[in-house]
Amino acid sequence: MQKFVLHKGKILKNTRVSQDTYFLSFLSNIKFLPTEFVLIDTFPTKFLLKPFSIAVNDNNSVGIIYRVVGEGTKFISQKIVGEEIYYLGPLGNTYKFNEIVNSLRRNDLILLVAGGSGVASLVYLYKYFTRLGKKVKMFYGETTKTKIINLATFGIKNVVYTTDDGSFGIRGSVLEAVCEYFDNFSSISSITTFVCGPKSMLSRLKEIIETKLKNVFNINCYALLEEYMCCGVGVCRSCVVKVKKENTWEYKTVCKDGPLFSLSEVIF
Repeated sequence: MQKFVLHKGKILKNTRVSQDTYFLSFLSNIKFLPTEFVLIDTFPTKFLLKPFSIAVNDNNSVGIIYRVVGEGTKFISQKIVGEEIYYLGPLGNTYKFNEIVNSLRRNDLILLVAGGSGVASLVYLYKYFTRLGKKVKMFYGETTKTKIINLATFGIKNVVYTTDDGSFGIRGSVLEAVCEYFDNFSSISSITTFVCGPKSMLSRLKEIIETKLKNVFNINCYALLEEYMCCGVGVCRSCVVKVKKENTWEYKTVCKDGPLFSLSEVIF
């Protein structure tokens, strides 16, 4: 299977899009679905491959959005156009995503909620659903203006931006903006929400849905989880998370069972 083959692709672009954040694209004829990811080789800087969600997949190219947080991502940021990059993929379980897509009704609203670098996992979802003719709205929060990515450069227009310090968009957390949106929401259409960001944000959104929203709206929320990975195929068990199972819980791997999970089943 191609996911276990180390592919290589020539770099087409590796540009800075905000503070410490870059967009990297490279040649690839592999078709990815939203929620899938790749493992990129950063050897000899790091021995283990690093996981990145797919942000763009068109015109025989793949693009990722990444933030420089360590030696591995610093290594990638120094790659130049024309160099080759090595990667494994596509990885991730798309069964649940396909199930969601097939269950959507014509007038359903798609709501995307991104916290910080979690926006990288939602860009492709926006483009995918708009191509299907769905109404899509995105909320994207950062701590300050310098970290904001201009999502218009990725063809995303319907965005509510927030910053903790008020230097760009609405002052406050992205979840405050989401709650205000629901306070003024009058449609009876079903709402399918995808969220990616820090665990504290995911946990808080889960609490808001369970205590305030689920009795008012027909809302289904799914989280794209991010964990450190080694193998990417569920063998090493380094990326396990707790999820509900009947009256107890079990561990599932983010790489093989996810990264997409129903937010209600995740135990934080």
